Formats: sequence, C-alpha cells, structure tokens
Amino acid sequence: WVVASAFSEEGETLYPCAFALSSGMFMALCLCTLHVCNCLTALVHAYSSRACAERQSFLQGHSVLDTSSFVNRWNAIQATIRKGSGAMECLMACLQADMLLILVLGAIDSLHGRPSLEHLASLLPLLALVLFSFWRAAAVTETCTKVPPLINSHVSESGVDSECQYVVRYIMDSAAGFYVFDVHVTTARAL
Repeated sequence: WVVASAFSEEGETLYPCAFALSSGMFMALCLCTLHVCNCLTALVHAYSSRACAERQSFLQGHSVLDTSSFVNRWNAIQATIRKGSGAMECLMACLQADMLLILVLGAIDSLHGRPSLEHLASLLPLLALVLFSFWRAAAVTETCTKVPPLINSHVSESGVDSECQYVVRYIMDSAAGFYVFDVHVTTARAL
C-alpha cells in the first residue's frame, strides 16, 4: 500500500520528497562553492595584509624589503586560486546549466496551463543561491585586481620605488582570479 500510494498519479508523497532531496543536494553544492570562494578570497586578503605590514615595516626602517618573497608568495596564491577554480569549474558549469534548466522547464510548465506560483516561489531561493555562488566567484577575481593598487599605494618618500613597481606589475600581469574553463569570471560576466 505504501509503495502504491507513493507512486500514485497525484504523487502526493513522492514529489515533495524528491524535491526536498534534490533541493538539499543542490543547496549543498552551492554552499560548497561559496565556501571555496570565501577561502580563496580570504587567502588574497591575507596576502594583502601581510604585504602592507611588510611594506610599512620597510618604510619605517625596521626591515629590508624582499620583493622576491612578494613574488613567490603571489605565485603560490595564484596557483592555489587556479587549482581551486579548476577543481570547481565542472561544478560551476553544472550549477549554471541547472539554473537555466530550471528556468526553461518552469516556463514550459507555465505555458502548458499549470502555472503554480507556489512551485515557482519554491525555486527562487535555489536560483538566488546559484547567482550568489557566481557572484562570490567573481569576488575572488575582483579581490585579485585590487591587490596591485593596494601595494602601489604604499610608496616611499624618496620617489618611485622600482622594486615595488616590479611587484605591482608582476601581480597585474599574472591576471589572477577565478577561471571556469579558462574564462575569467568577473562581476560583469556573473550578472
């Protein structure tokens, strides 16, 4: 009787359970993406904080500025970001395809005369979560583009510092950020 009622024409038990299960898995994947993107952003912020602290210490005469350590640390951060985004690119593509599929199937369902506002409203949090995931991936790229001006803002009183300019140019030329299938994810592309 339980199996027969679960697979009845109305699907009163099966459809909500299937929706809850698939929505939960979908949300877990989105939250995983958000967690990785937040970690990558925090990594860039930690680099920026350390670079500013070392630059200030140098300007006060407490230490010697070692530009090779700036470059080596940026290489490690850039490699970590590329590795992290490379591991997430299939997931990001699937999330985007799922979002488009949800919109298309919802439109087809409403065209067939079954517009149910409660069904569409239950999908809105999932769509918002996918958009927020892409926005956080774009935030990784935006954070990376803000590092060179930050380092460049700490100039010495003696004029142009060629070592600092080398680090700034190196970071700018590295084009670090979140990539999905070799496409740079920016805020403009995410929206």
